[in-house]
Amino acid sequence: MSFIHIDRFLAAGTRLFQLLDCSSCTWNGNVKCQKADHDRNNTDQDLIGKPQTLLQMFNTLPAPNPKPNQVQDLDRRASMHNLLNNKVLGLKTTLYPFQCRSAASMVQRESLTEPVPDPRLPKPYVDHLGKMYYVDPIAKTIVIDLAYYDSVCGGILAEEMGAGKTLICLALILATKHIPTSIPELYRGADPIVRHKVGSLMDMAAAEVTRSGAWKDIFAPNGQENDGFQYDSVINAIQRNPGWYRLPRPVSPRPTRRNATETRGEMIYLSHTSLIIVPPNLVTHWEQEIEKHTSGLRVLLQTKTLCLPAAEELKEYDIVLFSRSIFESIHSSKQATKKSSRSYQSNPLANVHWKRCIVDEGHILGNSTSGGVNSMPKTNLQLVINDLHVDAKWVVTGTPSKGLYGLENGVRGSLEQNHQVSMDLELQDLKAIGVMASVFLKARPWANTLGEARSLGVVGATKDHVHWEDYVVKPWSSRTVDRRDDCLKATLGSLIVRHPKLEIVPFLPSVEERTVYLDGSYQDILSINLFSMYIIFNAVQSVRTDEDYFFHKTQRDALASLVKNLRQASFFGGQFFPRSDIFQAIDRAERFLDEGVVNITAKDDDLLRTAIEFGRVAVSNTIKDAAHCFAQVPVFVENFPFGAGEHWSLDVSARDPVCTMAPLLLRLQERLKPFTKSPKTLDTLPTLGDIATWGEHDQRNALAHTSWEKFGRLQDNVSTVGTTDTRSNMRKKSSSSVKPFVGKTKLAQEQQGSIAGLASEVAAPLITTRLISTASAKLSYLVDQIIQHQEAEQILVFYEDDNVAYYLAEVLEVLRIQHLIYAKGITSERKNYYLATFTLKPKIRVMLMDVSQAAYGLDMKTASRIYFINPVLNPQVGAQAIGRARRISQQKPVTVETLVLRGSIDEVIVRRREEMSPAEQRKCSRGSILDDRPIYNWILNAKILPLPTSVDKDDGPAQMAKLAEPQYIFGRSSGTYRGHTDTDLVMRDLGSDALRAVNAGRKSQRDNEVTTSGQYITATFGSNKRTYQDDDGAIHSATSSIQEDGDVMMMDAQQRAEPDSAEGPPSRSTKRLRVRFADTGEN
Repeated sequence: MSFIHIDRFLAAGTRLFQLLDCSSCTWNGNVKCQKADHDRNNTDQDLIGKPQTLLQMFNTLPAPNPKPNQVQDLDRRASMHNLLNNKVLGLKTTLYPFQCRSAASMVQRESLTEPVPDPRLPKPYVDHLGKMYYVDPIAKTIVIDLAYYDSVCGGILAEEMGAGKTLICLALILATKHIPTSIPELYRGADPIVRHKVGSLMDMAAAEVTRSGAWKDIFAPNGQENDGFQYDSVINAIQRNPGWYRLPRPVSPRPTRRNATETRGEMIYLSHTSLIIVPPNLVTHWEQEIEKHTSGLRVLLQTKTLCLPAAEELKEYDIVLFSRSIFESIHSSKQATKKSSRSYQSNPLANVHWKRCIVDEGHILGNSTSGGVNSMPKTNLQLVINDLHVDAKWVVTGTPSKGLYGLENGVRGSLEQNHQVSMDLELQDLKAIGVMASVFLKARPWANTLGEARSLGVVGATKDHVHWEDYVVKPWSSRTVDRRDDCLKATLGSLIVRHPKLEIVPFLPSVEERTVYLDGSYQDILSINLFSMYIIFNAVQSVRTDEDYFFHKTQRDALASLVKNLRQASFFGGQFFPRSDIFQAIDRAERFLDEGVVNITAKDDDLLRTAIEFGRVAVSNTIKDAAHCFAQVPVFVENFPFGAGEHWSLDVSARDPVCTMAPLLLRLQERLKPFTKSPKTLDTLPTLGDIATWGEHDQRNALAHTSWEKFGRLQDNVSTVGTTDTRSNMRKKSSSSVKPFVGKTKLAQEQQGSIAGLASEVAAPLITTRLISTASAKLSYLVDQIIQHQEAEQILVFYEDDNVAYYLAEVLEVLRIQHLIYAKGITSERKNYYLATFTLKPKIRVMLMDVSQAAYGLDMKTASRIYFINPVLNPQVGAQAIGRARRISQQKPVTVETLVLRGSIDEVIVRRREEMSPAEQRKCSRGSILDDRPIYNWILNAKILPLPTSVDKDDGPAQMAKLAEPQYIFGRSSGTYRGHTDTDLVMRDLGSDALRAVNAGRKSQRDNEVTTSGQYITATFGSNKRTYQDDDGAIHSATSSIQEDGDVMMMDAQQRAEPDSAEGPPSRSTKRLRVRFADTGEN
């Protein structure tokens, strides 16, 4: 029989199930009984009415309700009570009630309290005899007995952004710190331990304790218990006899006698250790949270190199914190070693039985397979985790998939809106959840494999191989009762720990969001109109057909570049379109009209003539031409020193105010730095000739090394309408001579004083020089706002284009406002430094951040004022960005402003963001902004905006956007070195791979590295090395503890000891040494 016929029979079976009438009244011949009554009794009432969207289902999951009495393990039950009562030893922070419930629920999930019913089977049906049965419409089976599976040990912690997910995880770790892992039932008693000689009673007792019991809550790790007794000998015995078990010996494809006698299974050490894997840019966040909220935790950081300690050492930690990039490199290193001639050394992580594995920002695991949900894992992250022995696994993320997020104003959305768009995106979300459930969390039955048979009470036997796509993904797209909402709800409920957003909001700081509409300057309107002019020229002359038309399907990439440049032009677009190209475009348009070869409508004729008229105005604008030549935002400065403005002017004008640019002002500040210290230097001030010579020289350098070199050469191609590589990445800029990532300047309060205040620190000819305006309305507004609020608040400015950040950073440097630029082109290590600096160093007042980098769990709670230079179409991206500052530990209300330039594409984006359904927003976020038809039509029907009639074309200052308060250019700190130095950064050694204790009780001296070799111990004191020789000659490792005077150090040293059994591990003994090191003379 063909598969086609089988599928037809199965489909017919589904229809048969729906037609069955098993009601007792019908069986008894009661004709008044209707099948509909039976259907109502046997139908899940949750399915009556409109089915829920996936987003609705996510937002209506019940809040965690931990029940300690259901946990049989007394230690874990006590841990839950401690969490719920906020009495966790070592936790310095009081948890909020919802955090207590979430952490306690995580303990309960790790306890495997009770089996869960098979989620594939809905509520039971009742037959004519009153007996219950279950129908699986996918497998086309009827079963009498409901199957049960072990609950997932772990899950998905999906609390809201800023709700303290990191703190919840740390509370979980502290509450269960004393509970070790245990030997799996599969390996118990399979390989009994046989000692070489009879062990002491203490050693045998210690071995039994480490294999089967929690001892840390009885014998404190530092050897001191609350009752005042010393337990040094007990602790030493326990450390000599760690708990372990051995895996079965590997099966060789070609067994030999040698394999049978020599090959053993690997030894796995039991531990109390949690493995945490975080994105590289969140390492700083985790370290700060550990130091801030906890005490008594032993933490190992693996963030720079792949030099892993032995398994015997790893198990001694409470936390091993990995940067995700380093963790993933384990698999790459393994593959490279196997391909080389070197022998492969086993991964020590695979020789530890971990208490739990936590993957922060773990939504990345939803894309960790090469095909469907049940495919093999493809990412190095998942491949390495698969090799480990872990009790519990946790995914920590506020958004398990792109379409799942908290709704603050209740559940919204409907099934009818954008049915197909919503369907496609929801299916992607369902697949991502399925991958996390089946591949990472190993949730049953979704993780069942073909080799696992299970009796289901069905006639015949079946392999219990379950496909998430068959049971959840495919039925979901049918939008029928068979969609299996009950199946999905049961699975989500068993995996996800989260509170509805409405329960979290009262604990979060208030947020005031507003949209600020700005009237564009003359130059802003000029730049936007140039794009419209080219669109009109192209549309009319191509008669909106063929491949020359911008909106032809073959011009999709060029159109996308046009949109990108249009968005940049809402901040500043003067760098686009050289004068020569504008001349040529106007000339072609005029010849098109004069020749009259193509018949056009009156409307198009009017559009074309209006565009030509505007083009003539634009081509004669000297400020626009200068902006393009220098690729900079023109600014105006009044009272230029010594009246030398003509030599520093972009338009070569002798008038005052002077049209110049930020890089020239920075250069002028540097040249005049020696003369700005006090009026006493007046006699040594440079002459007008000196100033003029400097200006002409610096202008020539600016043109020779213009910003095209930093940004990439402008592509003056009419067919792509302003396509330019001015938008090259920050990575290139970071290697150029001007590196604005750290603004080496003083705070703006130094330049906000009166002229009288400046007179005491600035030479008289420089006192009154002030920046009065810029060509960009948004830039002027941001400068005003930053200067107004920087003293009281730290500020986040989100940008989309690197050029925009560059322009703003230059002006901030001129005004001596310290800032950092968090761009996607910088290294993860430097991102960590920037986050630490912004959080811990109050004088850094401003962070410019690429909005694409704001969705990765960053904690920037010190910032309370946020600006979006451009509106973000996808509200989730905006919410993620706001979430960097709106955190539960935030002490101030958060103010958020989105800047919108009137008449620009910003306006239509803001309008569409309010009108669009969630499905439409997600479609645009995953594709292109051009996928939204109203936005597409706005670009398609471009119009020339009227230029202000009150502004004369030769009145340069009138074409600018004025600052609310002119800003002084010169002060005591003006002209400071602008190169990229790290003197202002918090350069913390976040990646030390040596042993490290994070203990609030006593500070570990990590400045003194300790290494061992045979009987020698070497320590580093500053730049010198010292050595100590141990007479026993059996030193295995030593850890620096407390440095005393001079070269004396207290340390814990481990010594080797003979194994107590042939199967046992090498034992260790630890002793406290007080060592005086000798100078070896090494530097």
